[in-house]
Amino acid sequence: MVTYLGTDIIAQKAYFQTIQQADGELTTFLFEAGEGTDVLVEASRSADFSYPALILFMPFIGLDDNLRGLIEAEQDNSFAVLYLPQQQTADGRDQAISLAQLAAFRVIRHLRKDARKGRFQIEEPRKWKIRPMTHVGPDNAVGVMVDFKIITNANALVGSDDDD
Repeated sequence: MVTYLGTDIIAQKAYFQTIQQADGELTTFLFEAGEGTDVLVEASRSADFSYPALILFMPFIGLDDNLRGLIEAEQDNSFAVLYLPQQQTADGRDQAISLAQLAAFRVIRHLRKDARKGRFQIEEPRKWKIRPMTHVGPDNAVGVMVDFKIITNANALVGSDDDD
């Protein structure tokens, strides 16, 4: 049976939180609805916040309507993995970025597995853009940002032409 990841952001937040919880190292999950790190800044002030963190950013969604009943949401997504360097030195930052990159590869592996199971589609050819992040938030965290595209079924949200 094929299960589709919901196109709505609540379903995606829940999905990425399960990835974070299943990972042995990522201790925090955050969702940023904008392009900045406002949620990270606020959360980092909380006593129960800790690094490393997985952050999902609100996707840009383009709806592809084939006019034959299928509406697909092509989503330009991104997530970040942030670590707090043990020392705020070049070597400390490099080590933390390396750990973040390894964690990002684990998240990518999870996404690829779920795409093979039919939970969503990944554009062909698959493209993963991984870029470094430094001096992020008030703690000067470092890590990587991963840009990717998934395709989900948006029929349940948009409805059909036959709906009143």
